[in-house]
Amino acid sequence: NTYTNAEYLVIIGDDRIVPFFRITDGTPGTYSEDDYSAELNCSTTIGSALCQNYYLTDNNYGDLGHYENGELKEYETTPTTLGYLALPDLAIGRLVETPEEIATTIDAFITLDGQITLDSLVTADIFTSGYTFLNDSATSIDLKYDASYVVDHLLSDSWTGDQLKNAIFSDPHRINSINGHSNHYTLFTPDRGVSSTEMNSSYPGLALNGTVFYNVGCHGGLNVPSDFANNFDLPQMMMQKGVLSYIGNTGFGWGLKEGSGYSETLMELVTDKILYYDQASLGKAIIEAKREYFIQDKRYDVFDEKVLFESTLYGLPMFKIVMRQNGAKEAPKDFIGPTGPDEDEANGIKLKKKLTNSTTAYLLPPGVTELSLQFEFGPGTYQLINTPDGKYYKLNGKSNGEAGDSLQPLFIYESRLSGVASKGVLFTGGNFTNYPEFNPAIATPQSSSPIIPPEPIAPVGMTFIPTVNVIHPNQPTSLISTDLTKMTVYTGYYDDAKETETIFNTMNFSIYYSNSTDKTPPTIIDPGQGNNLHTLNGTLCQFSVEANDASGIYRVIITYTEGISSWQSLDLSYNPSNLKWEGNLNLKRNINYFVQAIDNAGNVKVLKTGTESGNINPETGLPYITGARIFTVQLLDNDNDGME
Repeated sequence: NTYTNAEYLVIIGDDRIVPFFRITDGTPGTYSEDDYSAELNCSTTIGSALCQNYYLTDNNYGDLGHYENGELKEYETTPTTLGYLALPDLAIGRLVETPEEIATTIDAFITLDGQITLDSLVTADIFTSGYTFLNDSATSIDLKYDASYVVDHLLSDSWTGDQLKNAIFSDPHRINSINGHSNHYTLFTPDRGVSSTEMNSSYPGLALNGTVFYNVGCHGGLNVPSDFANNFDLPQMMMQKGVLSYIGNTGFGWGLKEGSGYSETLMELVTDKILYYDQASLGKAIIEAKREYFIQDKRYDVFDEKVLFESTLYGLPMFKIVMRQNGAKEAPKDFIGPTGPDEDEANGIKLKKKLTNSTTAYLLPPGVTELSLQFEFGPGTYQLINTPDGKYYKLNGKSNGEAGDSLQPLFIYESRLSGVASKGVLFTGGNFTNYPEFNPAIATPQSSSPIIPPEPIAPVGMTFIPTVNVIHPNQPTSLISTDLTKMTVYTGYYDDAKETETIFNTMNFSIYYSNSTDKTPPTIIDPGQGNNLHTLNGTLCQFSVEANDASGIYRVIITYTEGISSWQSLDLSYNPSNLKWEGNLNLKRNINYFVQAIDNAGNVKVLKTGTESGNINPETGLPYITGARIFTVQLLDNDNDGME
């Protein structure tokens, strides 16, 4: 409350001076932190934490209170299915390790007047490296920079340790993105490991003065005390060499075997944030990237939790990179959000929208605003990716997947509406194309080696159901009560029984907003295993759903498909005589359907199968996968000529 204009926090000293927060490692297999014990002295503070299966974070130090309706809320972490996540409001940096090394970093910052400039039109100011499963995200980062700057890179499975040393030290680059394996004292390359001791011996002194690094590798951000056998760690070496900001993981990093995910995604988002500003600091880039990661994430699990906590910045978070703008390419156009024209187009995707509230639409509950959206994904927006392990689609370069399920194209819409908070979203329909005999690539978490999911793919239904994730503003002094929100949705899904991939051509949604303090979604009564929410009389299907909420129920819908070309929705009507929501459909074919409900505060509920937890399923060794509970209506074949 005292330093209300603070933007940065510098922690001076290692874990023995200012302890890191300890987070229990929930990730499975041979890459939980207690499996790193061979590299540790378990009698030290750092070693003891990891040997007991904790990893380290500074996030909590920067997560402050925030204002809500003009009232300051004290320190408050973000609720998740796993408990609570600390997302920093302040950009945090930690100075290590000896007083002399800490002074070196501060002196370098002062000498450079707190900034460097990327101003060369002919000389590379940026370096990227990547290999093995990290090569796809490294290439993505490289291309983001290459659009406006000269970039040097090592992107294959055949470059060497000597090439890496030469690229980093011989003619230092201002920005360095390292996408490979590591431990706390070694950067690994396709042919060998290059230790901190080797780098220091080959290039003594301030060989990297005024540079910034971000490293996706395992334990590349673990700073250890001097009584470790390999105590000259990467953070300490970087500070000795004059690096002003260095990001690394305090524990095992994570990615996806095919496609890009987890720590890879976070580093791509850091790159986006650096490129977004005329003057970027790595401290601001990492905290904004963590927020972006969280609000884009469809299902928050133990891998996501670790990625967001363990990524740590050493050095001075306020050190700025002045980005040259001359000759820079225009950033891809994005949608302008809920307000503005009713029709828009961006990157080959067309949007039609309508914004209504309870003052203009008498059916809406008081204080609730509805945003109706229709997206059309035009030609060229989907890209088919072939891998040795299967195929998957990207939507304008974006894809993701729940660990153990199929990779799918990912769509993100900035859904923030000034003055109100988003409460939930309904999927109301869309047209699609089926691709039979499709061999899907599976979202396989990987650290040094992949965690192979069991076959067949987990039988989860319809993971395209959208989510809206919410976080509070990143300026703790802000008086704005509006939450930062994005709608995320997979625009495809895989049917394991039919071996068919379904890709949407259009999708329709309704997002609901209100300032109600009620954040509890309504309850939809599950009929139980083997039971349905419908009865069938010939071709007439009658639906009956029980839904409850303290604020009252506004709407219950059945969202259904014949499986040929579209999903549609049927609004049910409330029957006060039996306290249920009811409606009828005359069917021509069999259908699959699921149920959604919205209460009078705007909260949305989908009746789901499985657990909401992001923890590990002991039967699969992967996080639980949830989806809508899918019901099937099977028409009777009275004339024995077969049914579709």
